[in-house]
Amino acid sequence: MGKVENGEVILIRCVISGEKESYYKAKDYQGKKYLIEKNKDFKKVSVGDDRAFYAYKKEMGKLIKTTTLFPVSHEEYIKHNNTGISGKTLEELGITLDNLHE
Repeated sequence: MGKVENGEVILIRCVISGEKESYYKAKDYQGKKYLIEKNKDFKKVSVGDDRAFYAYKKEMGKLIKTTTLFPVSHEEYIKHNNTGISGKTLEELGITLDNLHE
């Protein structure tokens, strides 16, 4: 699986139902199944965990469609997707989260 850099970031909540070498299997509370890529933004996860997180969502597969989630950090979500009154993201305004903490 690869990182998805475009598309909408969603907030999702699901229960981890299985684990493979490069991804987790999960199911949301409406019964929809997902694959979740293992990466640095999705750590310390065990089967049975109930997790809420931000992720890029991508439909993959030609015959059998699977929904794959690519988790992102809260900071990355704010940087790229959180627009204010101006309609611009913090990144477009030249503001970094480090600047906000000073």
